[in-house]
Amino acid sequence: MGSSAAQHSHPKSLASRRPFAAAVLSLFVLAVAALKLLPPASLQQPLDVQQLLQVADCRDASLDGEMAAAPAAAASGAQRRLRILMLSHDLTLTGAPQVLYEVAAHLQTRGHSISFLSLRGGEMEKLLKHAGIRYSLDTDVQLHPLNHSTPLDPATFDVVVLNTVVTFHWLRQQVEAWGLPFLQKAVWWLHEHPLHANDGFAAEGAPLKRHLMARCGAVAIVSSSTWRWWEAWALDGAHQAGLDYSPLVGRQESFGQQPPLPPSLPNLRVVRNPLPSWIVPLLELGDGSSAAQMPECSRDSQQWPLASLRQHFREQIGATDEDYVVLIVSKNSPYKGVSRLLAAFVKAWQQASSLPSGEPGRLLLVCIGTSMPELADEVEQAAANLQVATQPAGAADGGAAQAGDTLQAAVHLLDETDNSTQRLGWYAAADVHVLNSECESFGRVTVEGMAASLPQLATTCGGTLEIVEDDVNGLLHPPPSAGEAADAMLLDHILRLDRRTAAGRALGLQLGVAGCRRVHAEFLPQHFLDASEALLQQVADGAEAASVAAEAGLEAAPGQGLTPGAAQLLRSGWAASFMPAPANQARVVQRDMHLNSNARFNGSAPVPHALLAVELGSWQWQNKSVNWPADLGQTHGAAILVGGRHLFIVAGQKSGECSPATQSAYRLDLQTFKMQAIPELPEPRYSPTLAMLADGRLHAFGGLLPDRVTPAREHWSLAVHADGSTGDEWLTEAPLPTYLGGSHATVVELQPQGTAEPALYYWGRISQEAQARRDAAAGNYSCAANREWGDAALWSFSLSRGWRRHRDLPLPLLYATSCAIKLGQDTALVVGGQHYVGWLSRTLWLYNATEDSWARVGNAPLYSRGHVCGLQDGRLFMALGQQGQQSGRSHEPGQLSARQFWAALPPELAKQGGAAEPNTLAFAE
Repeated sequence: MGSSAAQHSHPKSLASRRPFAAAVLSLFVLAVAALKLLPPASLQQPLDVQQLLQVADCRDASLDGEMAAAPAAAASGAQRRLRILMLSHDLTLTGAPQVLYEVAAHLQTRGHSISFLSLRGGEMEKLLKHAGIRYSLDTDVQLHPLNHSTPLDPATFDVVVLNTVVTFHWLRQQVEAWGLPFLQKAVWWLHEHPLHANDGFAAEGAPLKRHLMARCGAVAIVSSSTWRWWEAWALDGAHQAGLDYSPLVGRQESFGQQPPLPPSLPNLRVVRNPLPSWIVPLLELGDGSSAAQMPECSRDSQQWPLASLRQHFREQIGATDEDYVVLIVSKNSPYKGVSRLLAAFVKAWQQASSLPSGEPGRLLLVCIGTSMPELADEVEQAAANLQVATQPAGAADGGAAQAGDTLQAAVHLLDETDNSTQRLGWYAAADVHVLNSECESFGRVTVEGMAASLPQLATTCGGTLEIVEDDVNGLLHPPPSAGEAADAMLLDHILRLDRRTAAGRALGLQLGVAGCRRVHAEFLPQHFLDASEALLQQVADGAEAASVAAEAGLEAAPGQGLTPGAAQLLRSGWAASFMPAPANQARVVQRDMHLNSNARFNGSAPVPHALLAVELGSWQWQNKSVNWPADLGQTHGAAILVGGRHLFIVAGQKSGECSPATQSAYRLDLQTFKMQAIPELPEPRYSPTLAMLADGRLHAFGGLLPDRVTPAREHWSLAVHADGSTGDEWLTEAPLPTYLGGSHATVVELQPQGTAEPALYYWGRISQEAQARRDAAAGNYSCAANREWGDAALWSFSLSRGWRRHRDLPLPLLYATSCAIKLGQDTALVVGGQHYVGWLSRTLWLYNATEDSWARVGNAPLYSRGHVCGLQDGRLFMALGQQGQQSGRSHEPGQLSARQFWAALPPELAKQGGAAEPNTLAFAE
């Protein structure tokens, strides 16, 4: 079998040698390049999206259209030198990592500070070292998603670029560590084109991917067709994921049952891949700008610049000018269709007798890419399976096949190479290039081959259709999933372009010239590099403007403290429809208390009954029997302990399964273990909130109406006496503010320093959709909710000033089954919970009411929600609840847990916890 050693060398330096006038021109191109990042003009956007873009002084334009003026703010920000972190899923020489490397090298020459991070190593490490780009390897959470990446402080970067959709787990873990503000700086570069919604690229963690995608500073997508696919996928699932209930800029979305779905995702941008930078000097194009002279594209011309390369590399495989060389540059995998191409080639090789008598030349196949040498066994098997001898059908009768006439000699399997001359040389040496992938978002090898005047045989899917036009610069065939029809058409196209025939030579020359001219007209790298830099500048400026607005606080006037144009960038620069208003976004501070190293969680034994508040199976209270009233809710009620003795329990669900809500209310005396009825609530409630305030009254508010859908805004209070007895009726208080209400809320009493009275801090409310049963008139509704949703809003209530909005939680708790523990006068520790559908939490957040800030202080031993947690003798306990899959190591909800853990708190937290009630446990359902 043919082989060729892949020599490794480094490409020429990417440092710019452009004259001053060209540099000025590139700055102008940079100022307007952001317009090329918007969806193509041919895909008409809804009116409200157009208005949103016009507010920021943007206009629709595609990468194919003419440039227009960009926002003044973007132009002024073009001089800013950014600190950029670039994350790649690996450092192989495949398409996506190469694109990221070229962007990094260009941005470094522009004066930006580049740090490279990868989940796996590879051959590109040599290129990074040669270019002087710092890089490091992080935990491979793509292959091992149960492991954890290193949290990277977003304050150390202006923008973070994530390459490919498979970096999803890394992004998820960073958001877990830093909250939604991390996404303001994120540019997620998607190169994948899923075939359908069940494709692994889209299906894994689909609801969470939709949430993250909608909230990233930008999502750069490499072709218009792939952009259309991802946007449609995100919006098709927006309703089920609850994305349509996210807070909008300037206001908070209500819990209405049919809120408007977003018509588009304005942060999804088309940034079409270019001709690689390394190829430009070899094509004698100068700096690759649009002003460069068009080279000769005809292979028949004496001025064709790659003629000597063609001759040299054809000699490497013993090919003469009469031979017909088929090339594929790809990774050897089923998705890339390499084995299917090999089978088609074998059939074409067998049909050599169909050539006109006397036509010289052989048919050869060159396969270049990762794992290509592993095809050797398939080649041997194909040769053994030939019905005729290993010589072509047209060989002389009875003659032994010469060594050069065997199938093994006709197939050359070469590994990938980082040598730019080699790579371009093989394109020049070939007569046709095949892309046989199931679907490509762009297919960068096609433009590489077209630059070498090489006709393309490509599949009819994805971004390839934006590059290869049938019978213009290539021939199209169905993807391999089409079966025999696709294989037959690929075989026909290979034979149709056979240069050993006059018709094949003429057609190949015609298609090759057209492809070459199209590459130089549309795919030169400078356009792409300028557009990429403009996109990163825009996201960085938007994140900075959001940070300034957040620091200005809730009371700041609109635009206060912002640079000119920054307010406009805020409205269109980053996921404006899905992120909180900047003044409300969480303030996440760096406060590393080394909880994971100072506090080790121990134990996983079954929880003893003495640790439980109530054993739900037998209704045992600390191993003593309690006569549970039949009309009192058994689940989803509200409870509060007053004076260390009196447990008040109100409302809830009447039985363990789907059943009507109740308005019953009782007091349990923990000394006598006797239940006593107290006045019923005025109306039934499902999962309301109960609190005791300084006015000596029990306050009940929120929850859901019996329909399990409508958030309740009613607020009632009941007098409580020192002996635990109560008044005769609930009084009606002022209702909750608009948009409040909802079930499963968390409430903690805190008193910020410098304030005269404590306040109830209230967050994590949810609502849901459920189908009514036949006896809905009796208040009976189904527990099988269509979906559940919530938001990140944090409110407080005090007797003197009523309700007040604070900065949001770092992460929206869609289903707020976290556990909150008061630590001192103004601080609470929040343990676990659930962020979105299918996304549990393990983060320990510390909320400081005086600063109105959040700090990540560590992680729980497992992902969980609905658990019991508490403080006892300076130790943090966790028990029960629903843990994540894989014994709690996965963020996806799993089985109910009967395990317990404890950890000694570090000195900073233990000291703050001194003011909390000793030996107490809190239960969060």
